Amino acid sequence: MARWIAARRATLLIPSGPTHDPERKHLHIVLNDPFPDAQGPKVLLACVMSIPASNVYDPSCTLFPGDHPFVGKHSFIAYNYLRLLDPALLEARVASNHFIAKPLLDEKCFQYVLTGLQESPFASPKYQRYYLASQS
Repeated sequence: MARWIAARRATLLIPSGPTHDPERKHLHIVLNDPFPDAQGPKVLLACVMSIPASNVYDPSCTLFPGDHPFVGKHSFIAYNYLRLLDPALLEARVASNHFIAKPLLDEKCFQYVLTGLQESPFASPKYQRYYLASQS
C-alpha cells in the first residue's frame, strides 16, 4: 500500500470512542493541505459520527451510505470536534497502524463538508478562520 499523506480529502480512522469504548474508531477527514500555525504545519480534521437515535445532531453536513466506503449509515460531520493536528504525527500514527488509512473522500462530497464548515453554528470561528487562511 502507498504511504498515507495528510492532505485535503484524506481520511483515516482514529480511536475516539466513548468512555466505555475508547478504542472505537471514527472516520476523520483532513480538510486542508498542511498549513502553518504558531507551532508549525497543521491540518484541520473533521470527525464523522453516526446520527444518534435521538436524532439530535448538527445538520450542517449529513453523509449517507455510499458517500464514502466507510460510511455505512446516516452520519454527520461533528464540527464541534474540529481540531488541528501535526500532519507528521498523523502520518506516523498511520505508519504504526495506530490510525487506519481510508480512501480519499470524493470531491463533490468534500465540497459539501467544506460548505458545512462555514455554515455550522458548532464550528469554532478560530477553525473557520484557519481553514480560510489555509486556502489563500
